[in-house]
Amino acid sequence: MKILKILTALILLVPAYLTAQEDIVGCIIDSKKTYVKIAGGRRTVTDSVEMTVLDRRGETFTTFGFPYSKGDRVTVNYAYISDAKGNVVRKLKNSDISETQYTFDTGTLYSDEFTKYFDLRHNTYPYRISYSVTHTYQRFMNAGYISPGGRCDIRDGKYTIEVPAGYQLKRTSRNMAEPVIKSDANGDRYVWKYKYEYAKPEVNQSPVSDSDPYLEVRPENFVYGVAGSYDSWESFAKWAWDLNSGLDKLPADETARIDAMLKGVTDNREKTRILYHYLQDRNRYINVSVKLGGFKSYPAEYVCANRFGDCKALCNYMRAILKYAGIEAYYTLAYLDSQVPYFDEDFPSNEFNHIIVTVPLDGETLFLECTNKNSPFGYPGTSNQGRKALATKQSGSCLVDVPAMTPAQTECTYRFNVKCPDDRTSTISLDAELRGAEFEHFVFLANRANRNDVEIYLRNYAFGKTLQMTGYKIDRPHRDTAFVNLHIEGTNPGFYRVFGQAMMIDNISLAIPAYEAPGVRKSEVQIDFPQNDVTVIEYELDGRKLTAVPKDISIESPYGSYSAVFEVADSKLTVTKNLIIYAGRIPLAEYPEFYDFVSRVRNLEHSKYQIPMP
Repeated sequence: MKILKILTALILLVPAYLTAQEDIVGCIIDSKKTYVKIAGGRRTVTDSVEMTVLDRRGETFTTFGFPYSKGDRVTVNYAYISDAKGNVVRKLKNSDISETQYTFDTGTLYSDEFTKYFDLRHNTYPYRISYSVTHTYQRFMNAGYISPGGRCDIRDGKYTIEVPAGYQLKRTSRNMAEPVIKSDANGDRYVWKYKYEYAKPEVNQSPVSDSDPYLEVRPENFVYGVAGSYDSWESFAKWAWDLNSGLDKLPADETARIDAMLKGVTDNREKTRILYHYLQDRNRYINVSVKLGGFKSYPAEYVCANRFGDCKALCNYMRAILKYAGIEAYYTLAYLDSQVPYFDEDFPSNEFNHIIVTVPLDGETLFLECTNKNSPFGYPGTSNQGRKALATKQSGSCLVDVPAMTPAQTECTYRFNVKCPDDRTSTISLDAELRGAEFEHFVFLANRANRNDVEIYLRNYAFGKTLQMTGYKIDRPHRDTAFVNLHIEGTNPGFYRVFGQAMMIDNISLAIPAYEAPGVRKSEVQIDFPQNDVTVIEYELDGRKLTAVPKDISIESPYGSYSAVFEVADSKLTVTKNLIIYAGRIPLAEYPEFYDFVSRVRNLEHSKYQIPMP
């Protein structure tokens, strides 16, 4: 009878449908209540959470961190652990709470961002963690936000915002019901309810989910350093302009250097190129986040004196030296990420995490990435391309399109020569011309990684672990070329086998991910930039005379194309392949057709070439 009572207690603690999702992560958030109050120029947010840790896998989620800025306050109201019977087995003490200065990355020099954190763990499963934390913001630009995205289900979510009477809010949401709104003489109260179910990430999934709840609430007007408004993109950009105005003064020794560099140069594009290289050569990126550091730049004089800065400071400095040279340039808010983000043009908000400089010249716009010493002049990069940015001006600020990369700009050409003196050994060489993400990655390797890490990576890059690499070279013809040349050579086991009257030759396959089957796939596909791979493989087959070749292959699709052409000359087989996959979003309704295309190509790429022997 005692065993039955214990089992009953466990069943009551763990919801009945803990079978599919929870066994992946070992944790469930039973209840999350968020209460936001805006009053007296402050924003107070209280999160009260009840969560169940089911087994050891759930320990990943038992460390809790709460970041905040200097001047703000984080208060742990309570935190405790209950066992399966509901008995409190541990209460968090003040001495259990730690605090650390938060740095964004190893390139952070100083930050006045902090994190308060604690651990709550028990040795008997399942157990429940309950906590409540209040965060008081002295400055704020948003009123409320829901976008779970974590690996724990949320079974019962409630989000409440209270504002004074007459306080104007702007809001947008997806996959959520409209709020219940109650108003009286004291103000307005908005209440949203939601649920969230974790889904395993899928290959190249879109950032926009058809099921995950999303809510963004902004005050129509705000004060953050200076007064601002979300009434329009222009009004928000005006706030960014006002916050950073007057920071472009340059010292006399700096202007003297600029005068010397530009002496005799009359073309504005060439002036811009010279000054961009000067920025890259004389300065380095280091994050410095203090006071309004997340939004306000350090003055150009600061960069001149210290020769470092974050993206804001370096872009402000770049704009300042261009201004001195008589060239118009804009401090431009951008979003830096390898995935092109969802952007709602109808909802002005702070959708940015990065700064670039835009320069209008002769009917075109240059996009300057100022934090990367290795970026070619005018090359926005794969993490800036294909999205909206916000160019700030004293008047007439506007959204701009950072151009999406074309297949020509991401084309990677691979030329393999495989010499097979017999069916047991081979010598291989690769000469590649890499663009797009591959170009960026190899420039990083050449400039930042140690030689041992480079060699390990290259050994697996094109041939797999069986390659015995005997040499390599990474060469960039010029600092402003958006491609890099790669040479690798080595030895490998044999590339062919003879079975009776047929020769089976190993393919050097292209990188194509294994997508989920149409009946399994739950999310849209998003290809952020085109894939364009041209591969030429020359097999020299120990004097064996070849008289026949496989049939040429050609596949056309709305999502891309694939071709393979085979040629023989005596004992040499040449295979020329081209794969193009277009950038864009593919809705679930079209997914079966897309899946058919990429699966056919992937199967072909993982097949051997069969050659009949004379």
